[in-house]
Amino acid sequence: MINVIKTNRQIALPAALSILMLMFCACVPQGPRPTNGGWSGDSAYPVIEKFEAHPPGAMAGDTITLRWRTRNAVSAAISGIGNVPLNGERAVAPGITYVLTVTGHDGQRITAERGTTVYQPHIIGENPRPPLQLKDDKPAIIPGEIVRPNRPIRVIPIRALPAPMLQSPPSDKRFSHYPRRTTLSWSTVQGAATYTVEIDCYGCCGANRWCTDIGRTHKMVKSIRSTTYTFNFVGAQPGRWRVWAVDQNGNPGGKSAWWTFSYTR
Repeated sequence: MINVIKTNRQIALPAALSILMLMFCACVPQGPRPTNGGWSGDSAYPVIEKFEAHPPGAMAGDTITLRWRTRNAVSAAISGIGNVPLNGERAVAPGITYVLTVTGHDGQRITAERGTTVYQPHIIGENPRPPLQLKDDKPAIIPGEIVRPNRPIRVIPIRALPAPMLQSPPSDKRFSHYPRRTTLSWSTVQGAATYTVEIDCYGCCGANRWCTDIGRTHKMVKSIRSTTYTFNFVGAQPGRWRVWAVDQNGNPGGKSAWWTFSYTR
């Protein structure tokens, strides 16, 4: 009888300990679980895994392809295009710096920029004197027409200057000082002889419209030889600005994206 009781105690004690351990584990929180590709609680930050242009440049009138891939995001948008899928591609015009903005589950935002280039044709050859004649003896140089001379010519692409990188003030900056003296700054572009700054105004040329949206120019300043420009803004309203470089032959480079600002008084 004594041996039997001792054996039952040896069996019952480990079993009771196992039950207690199971009850304890069931009460311990197991941490956040993935939901809809993210995490409950502290969401993972959004990630831009790829944002590229292929090819990086093209002739005016042709298109290039933007390709992008994101992770841990709920929305994505590209400047000049609007909302786009979280992963995809889009045919766009060259000569513009595109900005991809990605928003995460908790509202975190990250951006990436991709500059593109317009290649400009350059004709190598002599200017004929006197003007070339067509086979029917009509003058070869006719306004509004393109005439190919009999001798071969060589057309080569000339790489346009890239768009400057805007630096200050940051986009969406709000100002409350008066007078509305504003200083713009951007990066240096190798090969640039001068820069052109365009400043747009919301509501100056039409109600609730940007001037450029209705085909008008609020302010354009050319032949700037530094990478800063200071001016007094027109009023207590939104504005935006962009910059492009110009080479020594007067050829304009790619235009930067618009950056916005506003004055409250």
